[in-house]
Amino acid sequence: MKLHEDVKRRTLGLGLSLLLILAVALTLCVLLVQQSNRIIREETQRSLSEISEQSSIKINQRVSFNKTMISGISSNLALLKDAPAYREAYVQGAVAQSPFSWVGMVDTSGVLRVPGRGEMDVSQYPVVSEALAGETGVSGFLVPNFDGTMGVLYAAPYKPDGDITGAVAGWVSPDVMQDLLSTSTFDGAGFSHIINQQGDYIVQAGSAVASDEGFFTEMQQQAQMFEGSSIEKMRADMQGGKSGQLQFRLGEDMQEALTYIPLENNRWYLLSVVPTTVYADKVTSFTNLTLLLAAVVFFMFLCLIGAILLINRKNNRRITKMAYEDPVTGGFTSQRFEMAIHARMKDPAPFAFVSLDIRKFKLINDAFGSTRGNLVLKHVHDVIAQHLQDGESVARISSDTFNVLLNSTEQREIAQRLEDITRQINAFNERMDPPYYLTLDCGIFMVDRPQVDIVMMRDRSNAARKSNKQRNNAQHCACVFYNDLDRVQLLREKEMENIMERALENDEFVVYLQPKVSIETGKTVGAEALVCWNNPERGIIYPNDFIPLFERNGFILQLDMYVFEQVCKLLRRWIDEGRKVLPISVNLSRNHLRIPHFLDKYQQIQQRYGVPPAYIEIELTETLVFENLDQLKEVIDQIHAMGFQCSMDDFGSGYSSLNVLKEVPVDVLKLDRGFFTKEGDARGNDVVEAVVGLARKLGMQTVSEGVETNAQVEFLRQVRCDMIQGYVFSRAVPIEAFETMVFVKGM
Repeated sequence: MKLHEDVKRRTLGLGLSLLLILAVALTLCVLLVQQSNRIIREETQRSLSEISEQSSIKINQRVSFNKTMISGISSNLALLKDAPAYREAYVQGAVAQSPFSWVGMVDTSGVLRVPGRGEMDVSQYPVVSEALAGETGVSGFLVPNFDGTMGVLYAAPYKPDGDITGAVAGWVSPDVMQDLLSTSTFDGAGFSHIINQQGDYIVQAGSAVASDEGFFTEMQQQAQMFEGSSIEKMRADMQGGKSGQLQFRLGEDMQEALTYIPLENNRWYLLSVVPTTVYADKVTSFTNLTLLLAAVVFFMFLCLIGAILLINRKNNRRITKMAYEDPVTGGFTSQRFEMAIHARMKDPAPFAFVSLDIRKFKLINDAFGSTRGNLVLKHVHDVIAQHLQDGESVARISSDTFNVLLNSTEQREIAQRLEDITRQINAFNERMDPPYYLTLDCGIFMVDRPQVDIVMMRDRSNAARKSNKQRNNAQHCACVFYNDLDRVQLLREKEMENIMERALENDEFVVYLQPKVSIETGKTVGAEALVCWNNPERGIIYPNDFIPLFERNGFILQLDMYVFEQVCKLLRRWIDEGRKVLPISVNLSRNHLRIPHFLDKYQQIQQRYGVPPAYIEIELTETLVFENLDQLKEVIDQIHAMGFQCSMDDFGSGYSSLNVLKEVPVDVLKLDRGFFTKEGDARGNDVVEAVVGLARKLGMQTVSEGVETNAQVEFLRQVRCDMIQGYVFSRAVPIEAFETMVFVKGM
């Protein structure tokens, strides 16, 4: 009996002990679960806050860029107030290169006028009132377009004579604004909105709490707030310009965490939302295991702590990898590179921002596939990274475009480093037959002011890269350094591109003639045809201002044919009038050599006007010799076969050699003005005398260009140069003035 009672007591004691252990275990589990939930919320909010901060920087930069752009458009329109034709062309060009769907003028009464769209009363919008008061800004709510679609309105004061006489407004469509929220968070599970302080959506991402009724209304109808979170507090924070966080539940299962942060325009707020399950799923297995093994509380407690630390570490690594590691190169993403730039700008020392891309990279993907293309991108990235010093960075920004931060600001050193990088990138060609060389185009912007934002750095380095004037050379690394005149030059060239076709149709391009004077008789024995642009708005535009642009965009082909036809027409008139016909030389752009049988069109025009081909001389530039000598010799043979004369222009401007005279059978050799820049240069004079003598022995006539002094004329007479062309006799003049000078005055 006593034994039975002892067993019973022991059994009861063991049961009570087990119950106590179970109770303790359950209590600890509950505490651990609560602790886990707290950690989930804190980690979610912390990570969400970091990503929200990065997104807000991006949005603030874009809004600031748009405000700067609308202000710049207003300033340029003020400068063009007396040139309405240019104003319209400028606005079209500016809109094409900006995020604005349209740009219009607002008068002082608040009436907006947009050419081609109509008028609209915008006086009720505060951003317009502020612009008329002198402040550039952006609307705090969505504004309807002419077709009723909603978007954001930017406005800047218009001050043509120093006083505000209106405003310039630009409208950004929802599709363009949607790109501001293109950065997804937490593997696409998160999303973002932009709202104003009243809760109206400015930019709306797809989600369960997004509708046309407004954010606050929707949240009050559908969301259940967690303890410590409330819509009222969020409203108060937003009215005070404060950041904050809240957590809420949608339905039974969907738990969301939200961070709200003000944007710099003080009218908008960025909302970033992410499901708490992003972290909760990672700790579910741990929680279940804790409940099943309650008897081993201490052991499980240690496991829990270890699991939490491990999970947090893995998730932090994963988030960091998503945000900061490029999946193709394994290097920095654009966001991580921007952080490096912001950190670097805390140091006042200047640095270089490089935009670099692989020329014709699309051909690599087309020929070898995207997998091989990605390997090429990684190879380029790795080589660049190997050449970086402490404090320097590289990142692939998009497709085949890379951004590089370099500490150096010395142009020669930067160009040499980029050439060394290109050389190492192409080192694999040593084992390939045939080789496939990668060519890099680089634009460099020197950052010497801490207030320059990364959008401006990237825009200016891209502008320098895209304006590369060396795209047709044989180099594998072409570097262009940005300066403040580049943007003005690009705008001016864009204006010329917009009107060049119409200008050709309206005969705005005018042929000028520069006499070629015989050094023996002092009489004009020929002329060179040059072309000027007589623009109705800007007046005479000289060749140096538009020929390089037309060489790059290909319009030079049409202009060359136009000049050639004008020359044939002039020669035909001289023949019909019984005048003494002088041979005229015309320039031939290297672009023609890419077109098979291009000379056939020249011959067709010459035959249509019935002009003897001997009166026409076609000028080829010396640099063509080094691009494709065999092709050039074939072209010269065709020129002679058609009966035209042929000359080599700018001899001595590049890398001339006696081999050029031996290989190229031209009729006339034109000595570059560089031979005559120094008077009294004995060695230079000896070179000129030798070249003239050698050309004579080879049956070539010689013409000296750019002759400006009588001393130069006397020297050229002594060395028996045939003809002189230069200001010492006459600059290029209109055809009427040339005819008066030659046929009337007998020059």
